[in-house]
Amino acid sequence: MRRGWTVDELIKCWTLLDGEWRLLRNKTGASRLAFTLLWEFFELEARFSGHGGEIPKTAVAYVAEQLDVDAEVLAGYDWSSRQTKRHRVKICEELGFRKCSVGKQGPGKLGLDTLLTEVSKLERVRAIDWATWLTAADRRGLLPRSGPISTFADASNST
Repeated sequence: MRRGWTVDELIKCWTLLDGEWRLLRNKTGASRLAFTLLWEFFELEARFSGHGGEIPKTAVAYVAEQLDVDAEVLAGYDWSSRQTKRHRVKICEELGFRKCSVGKQGPGKLGLDTLLTEVSKLERVRAIDWATWLTAADRRGLLPRSGPISTFADASNST
């Protein structure tokens, strides 16, 4: 993730939207700030932050100000805790992600129409470069080795 953010970019990319505030009702302090940073980071990068150092300090300060939380509470936050794992699960649920299952189609038979249906559920996800994301997913072995998705990923790799 890049480090330099203008004020306009912070507002566009790191501001909580009305519907997102409801997710913070039962969270306070470092948990509230960490959840929000995980949420916004995921929307921007299509992955979760592995540690707090990946998140730009300007973004941490901006989000902390929105939440009326001192940004320093994040210094002792454990990014590998059970609480963080629960945050990640909640974010995935809210954004419409679910564990992939083979189902009736069999392995490697996920069609483009199914992918587009799943992607359309993610309208709240902002600014994702899907070609880059799919290429990264393919490199990690998360995509089927045959069918329309792997063809797309292979085409992305060749450019």
